[in-house]
Amino acid sequence: MSAIRGLKTAPPALLLALLLLLGCAAKEESGTATTPFITTAAAAPAPKEKKAVPPAAKAGGGKSAGTNSASAVETSVARMLRSAGRNPSPAAQPEAGFILRIPAALGDGEAFLVEFGAGGAQAVDFQWQGKTLTVPAPNPRTGAFQTLLPVALDEKAKTLPLGMTVHWADGKRERFTADLAVKRRSYPVQKLTVESKYVTPPPEVEEKIKRDRMEMRAAVTTFTPRQYWSLPMLRPVPGEVTSLYGLRRVFNNQPKNPHKGLDLDARQDDPVHAAADGVVVLVSDHYYGGNTVVIDHGLGVLTAYLHLSGFNADTGQQVKRGDVIGFIGSTGRVTGPHLHLSLYVMGESINPLPLLSK
Repeated sequence: MSAIRGLKTAPPALLLALLLLLGCAAKEESGTATTPFITTAAAAPAPKEKKAVPPAAKAGGGKSAGTNSASAVETSVARMLRSAGRNPSPAAQPEAGFILRIPAALGDGEAFLVEFGAGGAQAVDFQWQGKTLTVPAPNPRTGAFQTLLPVALDEKAKTLPLGMTVHWADGKRERFTADLAVKRRSYPVQKLTVESKYVTPPPEVEEKIKRDRMEMRAAVTTFTPRQYWSLPMLRPVPGEVTSLYGLRRVFNNQPKNPHKGLDLDARQDDPVHAAADGVVVLVSDHYYGGNTVVIDHGLGVLTAYLHLSGFNADTGQQVKRGDVIGFIGSTGRVTGPHLHLSLYVMGESINPLPLLSK
């Protein structure tokens, strides 16, 4: 009150100056509480690529192991924004409008789903393990750019970079990165004693085996820039798993290559169904695989069906999920009827089981 009384007795000129000074101070103080301007994804310029920050937590947020520090908690979107020099703060993320879904951990011999979405994105190039996969349009069901990417069987435990180059509607391009940790999986070992003909093929079939491998390699590396597949894929036959993917087999004390597929129990001539929509790219008889069908599901994803007794598909035929493409048999180098199902992603043989319906 004494200060107010003092102001009443002050000269008019001094009183006016003091009032102006107090008004400016009040305006400056109130200005610190306003919301700062946030640049949106569409309006932001495309900065030069910056080194990605290693992930501190699981995708989607959460505390990192062994720390309670709030600074260690960062979502996958925040890490992605930081990698391109964007504002990674939680306040900026909703306005940036980005969607990024990646797994918290990867294992060798597995495929993983990546989903990226942003307003104004026209296409996305995914760079992974020295290969580039271009997704030209978002999935109409999810609105996000989807891709399956592989981790090769027996890949060493390490951190691998995933690159994403976004093609914006205004013609600009922008690159984001995310570091993904790969862990080694433990695969079982199976020791078998069989007839020698199942271990060492006769010399007269060596040329056929080479041709079969070349034909199969050409088929499973097919790339179609369109997505036909959706997850989970259909289980081609309802039978139980009789031999796991990645199984280390030892025949007559001779170690062989790991089992690059999934064996499913079935009866002779039971129908075999397509795991997803696609186009048949191979119908052939192979020495090891017997009667074989390969279906291209788009974006580098293919399935192969081996040891069939007969075919119900032709090369170039478009099939839908659930269509009968062949019948259970025991053709090729097998001891009984079953289905060997293989999944290939960008040319790599991958464990199909996690991607199949129950």
